[in-house]
Amino acid sequence: MPSTGYFAGGPLHCFTVFPHRDLFVLQTDDLDRVEWSRVGHDMAFLSTLPDFIGIKHIAIEYNPEWGIQMLKGSDFCGMDIVRTLNEGASDAEGFVWKIWLIDHSLKRKADAPAFEEKTSDYVDLNVFYASDRKLLEVEWNGYSDPKENWRYIKPAGDTSDDCWTWSTYFVRRLDEEIRSNMYDDYSGTNQDACNIRLLGWDDL
Repeated sequence: MPSTGYFAGGPLHCFTVFPHRDLFVLQTDDLDRVEWSRVGHDMAFLSTLPDFIGIKHIAIEYNPEWGIQMLKGSDFCGMDIVRTLNEGASDAEGFVWKIWLIDHSLKRKADAPAFEEKTSDYVDLNVFYASDRKLLEVEWNGYSDPKENWRYIKPAGDTSDDCWTWSTYFVRRLDEEIRSNMYDDYSGTNQDACNIRLLGWDDL
């Protein structure tokens, strides 16, 4: 079910979204200020119809510094971004289905097999369309090597010797950390959390 709204404080410009299918990218200087328990059910996007309650897919842009910090041998669980996303995945669960990390340095290879888009159900969505590109899920937890179908585009100003992004490894570690914290020792039960996934891009 579509929802129409506008931004306050500026010229009236209405826009229409599909809250359960569209990707909402959070662009903030401080992710710790995000109210994760509320981000998925903003009143503007609420509906009383089953399966149309709130936002299902939110994203943040992957910061290469996270991978560098991870490789330096830092306590992964103690990294600020890991703690923030760990808590966010737990707090947002119930409305948000997936939290995506967007790695703009990963582009689908021209000779890669045709990407199999899953669009029939919001649960399995693996592609989102922007005005100038499409964002595609990067498989990191299967048997295939992401390097087979994706190429690394080094960010401008990057003078490191890296020939591949560490986002795939970072997301894998993050997902493992979140899953390991889902068991509540006090209650002896498993707690739910959002799924963590990775997006690269390709031309339209």
